Amino acid sequence: MKSIRLRLLALLLVPLVLLLGVSLLLDYRFALDQANDAYDHELADAAAAIAARIRVRPPGIEVTLPEDVIRILRGSGDELFFRVIAPDGDTLAGRPELPAMEAGDTLQVGDGELDGQPVRIAALRTPTSAGMVTVVVAETMHKRQAVADRILFAVMWPNLTFMLVALVLVISAVSLGLRPLRALSREIEARSARDLGLLPVDGVPAEAMPLVSAMNRLLARLRSASESQQKFLADAAHQLRTPLAGLQTQLELAHEEVPPAQQGRIRQLLTAAHRIGHLAHQLLALARATPEAAAGHDQHQVELADLAAQAVADAHDRALARQMDIGLEAGSARIIGSTWLLREVLSNLIDNALIYAPAGARVTVRTGVEDGHAFIEVEDDGPGIPAEDRERVFERFYRCPQSGGQGSGLGLAIVREIARLHEADAHALEPRDGRPGARVQVRFPAAAR
Repeated sequence: MKSIRLRLLALLLVPLVLLLGVSLLLDYRFALDQANDAYDHELADAAAAIAARIRVRPPGIEVTLPEDVIRILRGSGDELFFRVIAPDGDTLAGRPELPAMEAGDTLQVGDGELDGQPVRIAALRTPTSAGMVTVVVAETMHKRQAVADRILFAVMWPNLTFMLVALVLVISAVSLGLRPLRALSREIEARSARDLGLLPVDGVPAEAMPLVSAMNRLLARLRSASESQQKFLADAAHQLRTPLAGLQTQLELAHEEVPPAQQGRIRQLLTAAHRIGHLAHQLLALARATPEAAAGHDQHQVELADLAAQAVADAHDRALARQMDIGLEAGSARIIGSTWLLREVLSNLIDNALIYAPAGARVTVRTGVEDGHAFIEVEDDGPGIPAEDRERVFERFYRCPQSGGQGSGLGLAIVREIARLHEADAHALEPRDGRPGARVQVRFPAAAR
């Protein structure tokens, strides 16, 4: 994934680096030309000094170099070579292998090579009574290279300093310019999957406004779809419960009126109707627990202890009917969540315990905070859940092979779906007191304050 920040830095820094390179090259070449001009003048002075010592005497042309001229030639800091060429091309003095340049009426300076090393050559033509004599002077490039190196370092450090300052300024400017986008990113990242409220537009850069507007339109459509789904599920639940409740009522009345021989069959129908009603309720609850449907549920601070107390009170009659002891250990625990969905968690956990634990069993509902995490759990001293099935029991329609009861295999699946909506974890654990039984805990990421 390409980063806007990296792209901006590349678009700004690459031209700066290229500009720095061009600037260094131009500054270096300019300074080097200035140094070459100075040393070329010295080379021309040496050629002129030699030309001044040329005399035409019988029987020919003579070149005499006094000690002061020799000192000039040797004191340049580089090896210096010369050659005096007669009008007929013979070497009058110096090194015959020194290459001659095409000298014009004035001084000619250029580059050459002598004994395998580069040299700077100056050629000067001087007229004599015997004809035009050419003086060629060559000098090695060591001091010129040393000056070039000093120039390079002298030019490089100011430019590098400028580049570093520009780099810091560019990075700071890009980071400052992208700060609103980072704030928007944090705002979106911090949102829950159920929060379909519109994104704030205050402080959003004009360039990002089309994106934010498009996201807000999408969120509005999602919220509308979620509310429509919630309405449909509520209508479906009402339409299912009404005929099922009527059917159960009619079967109960029929059970009292039919002859004893038919009552067994009526009881089976009544049991089946109860199971259908329970399954329909759980299917609707599972549908409402999906992220798409649950996004429309309002989120607010919920006291888990109050919900647990109400759930235990609602289940008290069923527990008495099965001769089971249901108790509550409620520690204060507050979270941000949906009251309806959390009530469904408690209802399904208690139903599971009442269905699968044997008559006379003890069921305990707990809430509280452990290690900074709020939790809900229901524990019973029934047959328990085998270790190999403690993850599979949260799958839809899965029931332990050895389990009794008339469950549908959806209760714990609903619990896990709702837990995920609250960014919580649901797990089957060993009972706290070490005795046989089952304990299912929903552990939330943090307790609200």
